[in-house]
Amino acid sequence: MCKHIKGPEIFGEMGILNSKVRNASAIAYEDCVLLRLTPDNIFDDIDNFVLSQLFHSFARRIWYANQRFRLLGIRNPLLKIYMQLKMLVTDQVTKEKLDDSVKEFEFTIGPDELKKMVGIYSSSAEVFEELQNDTNLVMGRQQIKVKDRQKLEAKYSILYKKSLMEKK
Repeated sequence: MCKHIKGPEIFGEMGILNSKVRNASAIAYEDCVLLRLTPDNIFDDIDNFVLSQLFHSFARRIWYANQRFRLLGIRNPLLKIYMQLKMLVTDQVTKEKLDDSVKEFEFTIGPDELKKMVGIYSSSAEVFEELQNDTNLVMGRQQIKVKDRQKLEAKYSILYKKSLMEKK
């Protein structure tokens, strides 16, 4: 996975928890300051801001893992896709500390990758067609844009309630 990160941001932080070599690499495209953290120096070499960023990152990972676990119990492929989009938006809002005025979100993944993210490897054309017809989403080959996060949350909510009614 390739991702552009902006400072101040953390990568490879899971190595601190499990005392393993990090599995993230970085290439700097411009001058930057890096701080190498290890389980031995974590409390000696960092200030409260970096420690806060680190714990925030761990909390996001726990939240995301919980959401992924919930996603496993969903059978409706369209609901899975909207839940994943909602998770991506929520993660970005949390990570970047965005307020409610931010409505648009862009992700550098395409519809095929999105379907794989939620474990949909074969689905009816109806699911893809419904995504293409959603005027709140702009889908490119390697890009998905959510125009209004409130509309995305409303669509997810409708699909979720509908799936609960179908279970009864």
